[in-house]
Amino acid sequence: MAGGREELARTLQVPLEEVAKWILGEKKPPRDVFLRVVDILIEDSAGSDAADDPPVGRDAAGASPAARFD
Repeated sequence: MAGGREELARTLQVPLEEVAKWILGEKKPPRDVFLRVVDILIEDSAGSDAADDPPVGRDAAGASPAARFD
């Protein structure tokens, strides 16, 4: 989804070696990085929707951005 390990490491701004350790299960990513990965997955799954209207923005930390400020 992110274009491979190297692109994922660049997107997350982490060393490639860290990504490899996470994938192998040798280490867990920090919470903030994990949540950014979840956001990537959400964005990718939203992009595969067949609906004409764009999906409501969401992030891994909570509901839609507008709902956070209510």
